[in-house]
Amino acid sequence: MKQKVLIITQDEFSLGFELSQVKGCAVKNSEEAKKKLEEIMNSKEYGVVLLDEELTKGFDLKFKKKVFASDSPMIMSLPLKREFREKPMEDEFLDFIRSAIGFKIRV
Repeated sequence: MKQKVLIITQDEFSLGFELSQVKGCAVKNSEEAKKKLEEIMNSKEYGVVLLDEELTKGFDLKFKKKVFASDSPMIMSLPLKREFREKPMEDEFLDFIRSAIGFKIRV
């Protein structure tokens, strides 16, 4: 079975991802995102879930651990808001992949 990619965000970012064939889901707040994630984790419909980093700030520690320990679907938070970052977003993504699969990927 082919699994899909989903992005969960608060605003119009999901529309841009949908242009790349990534299904978007707009939520109003962290609580809605939490409900959506619980639903997704139980359905196994998606293989990868991208999550707006801002939404994770409203999650309690226990739920964060559950979400980011999930391997099906693999859930990754993305810093979608423009602000100063120590590392480029590409490096953050590669670090995440490296931690998920256990070795370095060259791009």
